[in-house]
Amino acid sequence: MRHRKLVFTALFGLLLTYTAHSQAIDPDLVSAGTKADQGLRGGPKADPLSPQVMGRVTDFAGRSVKAADVRFVGVEFDEVVSVRTNVFGFYQVTNLTPGRSYFVSVSHKRYLFLIADTPVTVSDEPVKLDFAGELAR
Repeated sequence: MRHRKLVFTALFGLLLTYTAHSQAIDPDLVSAGTKADQGLRGGPKADPLSPQVMGRVTDFAGRSVKAADVRFVGVEFDEVVSVRTNVFGFYQVTNLTPGRSYFVSVSHKRYLFLIADTPVTVSDEPVKLDFAGELAR
Protein backbone atom coordinates (compact mmCIF):
# COMPACT_ATOMS: atom_id res chain seq x y z
CA MET A 1 0.00 0.00 0.00
CA ARG A 2 2.81 2.40 0.85
CA HIS A 3 4.51 1.59 -2.47
CA ARG A 4 1.30 2.50 -4.31
CA LYS A 5 1.15 5.88 -2.55
CA LEU A 6 4.76 6.62 -3.50
CA VAL A 7 4.13 5.75 -7.15
CA PHE A 8 0.99 7.91 -7.22
CA THR A 9 2.86 10.83 -5.62
CA ALA A 10 5.69 10.50 -8.14
CA LEU A 11 3.30 10.40 -11.11
CA PHE A 12 1.33 13.37 -9.82
CA GLY A 13 4.59 15.31 -9.36
CA LEU A 14 5.59 14.52 -12.95
CA LEU A 15 2.20 15.73 -14.18
CA LEU A 16 2.56 19.01 -12.28
CA THR A 17 6.11 19.46 -13.56
CA TYR A 18 5.01 18.85 -17.17
CA THR A 19 2.08 21.25 -16.81
CA ALA A 20 4.26 23.98 -15.31
CA HIS A 21 6.94 23.44 -17.97
CA SER A 22 4.51 23.52 -20.89
CA GLN A 23 3.02 26.80 -19.67
CA ALA A 24 6.48 28.38 -19.27
CA ILE A 25 7.53 27.83 -22.90
CA ASP A 26 7.90 31.00 -24.96
CA PRO A 27 5.52 30.65 -27.95
CA ASP A 28 7.81 32.81 -30.14
CA LEU A 29 10.66 30.33 -29.69
CA VAL A 30 8.42 27.35 -30.34
CA SER A 31 6.87 28.77 -33.51
CA ALA A 32 10.28 29.52 -35.06
CA GLY A 33 11.68 25.97 -34.80
CA THR A 34 14.00 24.40 -37.33
CA LYS A 35 13.28 23.94 -41.04
CA ALA A 36 12.42 20.31 -40.39
CA ASP A 37 9.94 21.32 -37.69
CA GLN A 38 8.33 23.92 -39.94
CA GLY A 39 7.88 21.32 -42.69
CA LEU A 40 5.98 19.05 -40.29
CA ARG A 41 3.66 21.86 -39.24
CA GLY A 42 2.30 22.62 -42.69
CA GLY A 43 -1.31 23.35 -41.78
CA PRO A 44 -3.66 25.38 -39.58
CA LYS A 45 -3.08 23.15 -36.56
CA ALA A 46 -1.62 24.62 -33.40
CA ASP A 47 1.68 23.68 -31.82
CA PRO A 48 1.19 20.66 -29.50
CA LEU A 49 3.18 22.36 -26.74
CA SER A 50 0.59 25.13 -26.39
CA PRO A 51 -2.95 23.83 -25.85
CA GLN A 52 -5.78 25.98 -27.13
CA VAL A 53 -8.41 24.61 -24.76
CA MET A 54 -7.66 22.72 -21.57
CA GLY A 55 -9.37 21.88 -18.34
CA ARG A 56 -10.52 19.21 -15.95
CA VAL A 57 -13.61 17.03 -15.69
CA THR A 58 -14.73 16.14 -12.17
CA ASP A 59 -17.83 15.12 -10.28
CA PHE A 60 -19.51 17.63 -7.98
CA ALA A 61 -17.40 16.38 -5.05
CA GLY A 62 -14.22 17.28 -6.96
CA ARG A 63 -13.12 13.72 -7.82
CA SER A 64 -11.55 13.14 -11.23
CA VAL A 65 -13.60 11.62 -14.03
CA LYS A 66 -11.26 9.59 -16.21
CA ALA A 67 -12.04 8.55 -19.80
CA ALA A 68 -14.70 11.23 -20.30
CA ASP A 69 -15.19 12.32 -23.92
CA VAL A 70 -14.89 16.07 -24.46
CA ARG A 71 -16.16 16.97 -27.93
CA PHE A 72 -15.84 20.24 -29.83
CA VAL A 73 -18.20 20.72 -32.79
CA GLY A 74 -17.81 23.73 -35.10
CA VAL A 75 -20.83 26.04 -35.14
CA GLU A 76 -21.27 25.24 -38.85
CA PHE A 77 -21.15 21.50 -37.89
CA ASP A 78 -18.31 20.91 -40.36
CA GLU A 79 -15.52 20.20 -37.86
CA VAL A 80 -15.52 17.76 -34.93
CA VAL A 81 -12.63 17.28 -32.51
CA SER A 82 -12.89 14.81 -29.64
CA VAL A 83 -10.47 14.08 -26.79
CA ARG A 84 -10.52 11.92 -23.67
CA THR A 85 -9.61 12.87 -20.14
CA ASN A 86 -6.64 11.21 -18.47
CA VAL A 87 -6.61 9.40 -15.12
CA PHE A 88 -6.67 12.72 -13.26
CA GLY A 89 -9.57 14.12 -15.32
CA PHE A 90 -7.42 16.55 -17.34
CA TYR A 91 -7.77 17.11 -21.08
CA GLN A 92 -6.27 19.43 -23.66
CA VAL A 93 -7.06 20.20 -27.28
CA THR A 94 -4.41 21.53 -29.65
CA ASN A 95 -5.89 21.09 -33.13
CA LEU A 96 -8.77 23.58 -33.27
CA THR A 97 -8.92 26.29 -35.92
CA PRO A 98 -8.10 29.69 -34.39
CA GLY A 99 -10.86 32.29 -34.70
CA ARG A 100 -13.65 29.70 -34.97
CA SER A 101 -16.41 28.99 -32.48
CA TYR A 102 -17.24 25.52 -31.17
CA PHE A 103 -20.06 23.92 -29.20
CA VAL A 104 -18.65 21.82 -26.35
CA SER A 105 -20.13 18.63 -24.90
CA VAL A 106 -18.91 16.14 -22.30
CA SER A 107 -20.08 12.54 -22.06
CA HIS A 108 -19.26 9.56 -19.88
CA LYS A 109 -20.97 6.22 -19.35
CA ARG A 110 -21.42 6.80 -15.59
CA TYR A 111 -21.90 10.58 -15.35
CA LEU A 112 -24.35 13.19 -16.63
CA PHE A 113 -23.14 16.65 -17.66
CA LEU A 114 -25.33 19.71 -18.22
CA ILE A 115 -23.62 22.21 -20.48
CA ALA A 116 -24.98 25.51 -21.76
CA ASP A 117 -25.35 25.99 -25.52
CA THR A 118 -22.93 28.91 -25.51
CA PRO A 119 -20.24 28.48 -28.16
CA VAL A 120 -16.57 28.82 -27.21
CA THR A 121 -14.35 30.90 -29.51
CA VAL A 122 -10.75 29.74 -29.89
CA SER A 123 -8.09 32.43 -29.93
CA ASP A 124 -4.32 32.64 -29.59
CA GLU A 125 -4.58 32.52 -25.79
CA PRO A 126 -5.40 29.18 -24.10
CA VAL A 127 -8.97 28.82 -22.84
CA LYS A 128 -9.61 26.94 -19.58
CA LEU A 129 -12.89 25.00 -19.39
CA ASP A 130 -13.67 22.81 -16.37
CA PHE A 131 -16.74 20.59 -16.17
CA ALA A 132 -18.53 18.92 -13.27
CA GLY A 133 -20.94 16.03 -13.64
CA GLU A 134 -23.36 14.08 -11.52
CA LEU A 135 -23.22 10.32 -11.09
CA ALA A 136 -26.01 8.73 -13.15
CA ARG A 137 -28.33 6.43 -11.24
